Amino acid sequence: MFNRREVILSSAAVIAGVNRAGASSTPVTVPDTVPDGSRTVHDIATAAACTDCAAACTVLAQLCVERVAAGKSEYAALHGLSRDCGDLCTVAATLLGRQGPLAPAICQACADACDRLIDLSSNFTVRDLRDCRTIAGRCAIECRNLISNS
Repeated sequence: MFNRREVILSSAAVIAGVNRAGASSTPVTVPDTVPDGSRTVHDIATAAACTDCAAACTVLAQLCVERVAAGKSEYAALHGLSRDCGDLCTVAATLLGRQGPLAPAICQACADACDRLIDLSSNFTVRDLRDCRTIAGRCAIECRNLISNS
């Protein structure tokens, strides 16, 4: 038997997944807290944004490896930062998923890493980087929203 919190969090996760997949253009409004007073459902949106950013950072890191191998050494710093950002995003999503007490602290680090990635990647004009910047920007916003609501 599911308890009320599990049903609410599961429903919010499904809604977030539908919106991320683009099946609905209607924005979803989620309450600031679930009825039993536990952590906010912003955790779900933030974890989803962090997961998306980690995946984008993995793709970006591979792109950087290919560019460095082709003799474009200017991608080396971006490679390291994309790996660090992706790792922080993964840790943030994991802590949010288990409602770890250090989640807000790691979300701050995650948002900072996303900002640094955006700044460094703005020196490049590759389309893949533009997509990654957009995803990292969403992640940073979600992390900061979560921190401000903690």
